[in-house]
Amino acid sequence: MLTELKNDLKKTCNKITFSRLLFIPLLLYFSYINSKWIFFLLYAIQWWFDALDGYFARKLKESSPNGAFYDGVVDEIDVFLSIVYLYFFYPDFVLANLIVIIPMFAFNTVNRTISSIFHGQKFRLHIYLGKYSVSIFHIFILYAVIFGANQFFFYLTILILVIFLVEEFFILVLFRDIGTDIGSILLLLKKKRR
Repeated sequence: MLTELKNDLKKTCNKITFSRLLFIPLLLYFSYINSKWIFFLLYAIQWWFDALDGYFARKLKESSPNGAFYDGVVDEIDVFLSIVYLYFFYPDFVLANLIVIIPMFAFNTVNRTISSIFHGQKFRLHIYLGKYSVSIFHIFILYAVIFGANQFFFYLTILILVIFLVEEFFILVLFRDIGTDIGSILLLLKKKRR
C-alpha cells in the first residue's frame, strides 16, 4: 500500500491533487481570522488545482483508478472543509442550515459505503454532474465569502449536489464492472444497450 502510494506520487496529476491538501491550514487560518480576500485568492487557486489534476492526468496519460480515488477523496475533504470555512465567516448561516447540510453529508457517506461494498474500497466515480456540482459549490463559497451567504444560491447548490448523489447512488447500486470515468447514468445506459 505504501509502495503503491509512493509510486503514485511520482505522477504529476497526483502531485497536483495532493498539493491541494497543503492549502488546508492556510484556508483554515484565513477563514478563522476573517481575511476574506486572502482566503478568496487561496481558495480560487486550490480550486484551479482541482481542474489541473484531471487535465494533466489526461494529457500525460496518467489516468488511473488510484488517481480517480485520490481526486475523489481530496474533493470530499475539500467540500467538508468548505462548510467549516463558511462557518468561520458566517456561523449563523451554517447553523441555520445544518438541517440541509447534515443529510447531504450523510447521503454522501451512504454512497461511499455502497461504493466500498459493491465496487471495492478504492472506487470513486467520475460523473459530469459531480464535477459540475463541486464547481458550483466552489463558486457559491467564493461568492459567499465576498458578497455574503445567499440562501437561494445555497439551496440551488445543495440541490445540484443532491441530484449528483442520487445519480451516483443509482449507478453504484444498479451497475457492476464499470470504470470510474463514466460521464453520466444516461451514457452508461446507452453503452449497456449496445
